[in-house]
Amino acid sequence: MKKLNLSLTMMALSALVTLVTACGNNTSSISTNADAPGAGALGANVDIANCQVNQAWTQQYGCLNRGQCAYGSGYSAQTNSCVPGQLVTEQSKFGTLSGTRHYGMLQVTNPQQFEIMLQASGLCNSSYGGYLGNGMSNTRCAAWITRGSFIVLKSYSGNVDNVNITVGAGTQFPSDLVTIAPGVYASQIGTNVGSMYSSTNYISFNQQAHNFSFNNKNGMQIVGVTQGRPLNFMVVVNNGNLGLDRIEAQLVYQGTEVAKVSMSRF
Repeated sequence: MKKLNLSLTMMALSALVTLVTACGNNTSSISTNADAPGAGALGANVDIANCQVNQAWTQQYGCLNRGQCAYGSGYSAQTNSCVPGQLVTEQSKFGTLSGTRHYGMLQVTNPQQFEIMLQASGLCNSSYGGYLGNGMSNTRCAAWITRGSFIVLKSYSGNVDNVNITVGAGTQFPSDLVTIAPGVYASQIGTNVGSMYSSTNYISFNQQAHNFSFNNKNGMQIVGVTQGRPLNFMVVVNNGNLGLDRIEAQLVYQGTEVAKVSMSRF
């Protein structure tokens, strides 16, 4: 299996510079990117390197979210059904399980924007009812948010592109992700919708990210990337780095702060 090796283009870097100067505000001047957080590349013959952790890769349909499908399968909107595929694990995606990991309970500051982000990631519906096949929960996104939310941030082998962000709603403490032995984290489960195929009851997505120096090298902007392009999704740390035991950060989507978080290393 190929290991991901992304390189951001100068155009992408220019866009990120714009974002760096604006992310502290409620809105940013960065141009909108159509890519949604947690999404992988779709289509025939897509490179598995362009999938996100816990997606299912298929040669015919590309990178599919698990949705309510069985472990190792993904939901295809094209067929409106679950399709068996090759599970993308941390090991296969990043080539290692060693690195740093931080976890925190999100203090949501903009529930509406959080709901938009979850809907864009394909995890839940924007209104009650209207179940949308196997790929999406029929529970309104806001209902998941009111039960709590969390973030898990993991870096791998020191490469700036080797960062994975997991964002979830439905609980503040994903016991299956956090309280397990090192080396097993997030490799045993997929993206969950409800509790249909898991003992947990939350929704979550994974997003590969690039770690940029920020605030005169005192902080970080960990920006989601898909196929080498930056997304309007990031974790902003004004002061701190992944080597610290505790990090104060903001979760930002489309230039708007979604939540604040105090992350602890585990």
